[in-house]
This record gives sequence, structure tokens and C-alpha cells, in this order.
Amino acid sequence: RDQPRSRGLGDVYKRQSYTDVAETAWYAPAVAWAKENGVMNGYGDTFRPDAPITREEMCKVFFNILSPNLESPASGTFQDDRAISGWAREAVYYCSGLGLIQGDEHSRCNPGSSTLRSEAATVFVRCSKLTAA
Repeated sequence: RDQPRSRGLGDVYKRQSYTDVAETAWYAPAVAWAKENGVMNGYGDTFRPDAPITREEMCKVFFNILSPNLESPASGTFQDDRAISGWAREAVYYCSGLGLIQGDEHSRCNPGSSTLRSEAATVFVRCSKLTAA
């Protein structure tokens, strides 16, 4: 695969950012950009590029991108609120308040569950509608 060249990545972000991301990996510039811009923090010195992203991790990414420029209204509490990690709580409720995520039929967030592609696509569409306004 080609390395990302859009959005100013190109050759700017070629230095190794995590021990498990090779400088030659097609996604290395994007990972370095995400780290340097506070979008994704990884796990200490690792990124886990082949691991699925959890629902609460996805919320944290959107929170990091959107919160400096977009306020979120208050939202209700999920039935599994206690399962939300402390580092992700604000992000989960931020995304819920914006309508980016919704609970399941039992009003649960399922924060530790992997994000399905269909769920991610839905969040991206909802986000694009918010940022287009």
C-alpha cells in the first residue's frame, strides 16, 4: 500500500513513534501524526496496530479531535457506566451527547467491545454532518 500523502502527512511524519510500528509500514506516517497531534496516545511505547479498537477507544479519538472546537450537550447515563474506563468516561459521554454513539437496546455502551466496521462508518457519517455545519 502507498503511504498516506493527504492532509500534510507525506514525508513529514516518518520517524518511528512506537516500537511496534515499523518506519516502513504504510500507516507509519499516519500513526506518527496521530500521536504528535494528540489524537491517539497508544499504550506506552506500543500502538497495537493489528488490534481492534474498542468503543471507548474510538470515543477517545473523536473526543481528542472534536472537543477543542465543538461543545457537547449533556447526555444520559449508560446502564454499564461502571464498565467505562476512567480515562474514557468524559470522551464516551461527549460522543453520546453529540449523538455520535448510542446505547444498545438495553441502554449499554459496551465500552470494551470491539467497534464493528458498520458502527465506525456510522460514527464517521454522523461526525461529518456535525463538522460540515
